[in-house]
Parts: sequence; structure tokens; C-alpha cells
Amino acid sequence: MVDIAFVADDARIGYPAMRGMTAPDTLYFPWKMSMARAKYLQLTGNSATGKETAEIGWVAKSFPATELGGQVMRELRPMSQIAPDLLAANKQAVNQAYEIMGFRTALAQGWLWHVLSSRVRPDADGLRNAMQNGGLKAALQWRDAAFKKEGFE
Repeated sequence: MVDIAFVADDARIGYPAMRGMTAPDTLYFPWKMSMARAKYLQLTGNSATGKETAEIGWVAKSFPATELGGQVMRELRPMSQIAPDLLAANKQAVNQAYEIMGFRTALAQGWLWHVLSSRVRPDADGLRNAMQNGGLKAALQWRDAAFKKEGFE
């Protein structure tokens, strides 16, 4: 996980594998956004634009794609003037607060749900079967058809 993420407004960010394969291998959604939004993204596998991810707190900021490089440098230049030990202390203070809230424990347990959802559930081999029978395009169509029908990506 990165400390600060910047993205282009028109980027598409998501984890569509949750629609047909597994629970995420890293359970970071609850730590990056509200419970309502975390559940929405994790249960649907839908994606969001870079602008939307900034609005919900998944990333720090988004910028128009044509301005991304310049805006990121605009953010970083003054930050590079902060003493490294002070940056480290501020980072550690935030990390410690998340540790107290159980962040490391939640991440450490994510693999269990990932493995169980990918191997034990009744339709765990659905995507794999679709891929074996029709290739990757068929498997992705199997996974995403209901969502695309409703206008989601």
C-alpha cells in the first residue's frame, strides 16, 4: 500500500475479480472509505473513476489526465522540503492510529477469506470453467454480463 496516491480523473479503479473468483486478497476497502462504499465496491466488484476514488478517500487526489504529472510534482516539491524525520514521525503517528484500530490484524486475516472464497464455495470454479470452455473473453463475459447489462463496467 502506498502512502499517498494520485490518479487521473478518468482512471478506472476496481477489483472485478470479486464478481466471480474470490474475496480480495488484501482487505483494504474498509480502511480506505466508509463502510457503505466499501461494501458496495466489494460486493459488486464495480469500479470507480479516479475522480470518484478521490471523493470517497480511496486515493488522496485526482487531476485531469493531461495535468497529472505536473500536479503530482506540484504536490511533491514543497513536501520534499519537510525534514525526513518529521515526515517519518507523521507517517508513524497515522500508522499507529490504524494499528490501534486493528489494521494489521484485518490485513493478516484477509488471506483466509481469499482462499476460502476461491476454493470452498459451491461455484468457485465457475470462472475457471468458463475460461476453459471459451477462453478469457468468455470468462470475463460470464463474470461481468449482469453488471454490463445494467450499465456498469
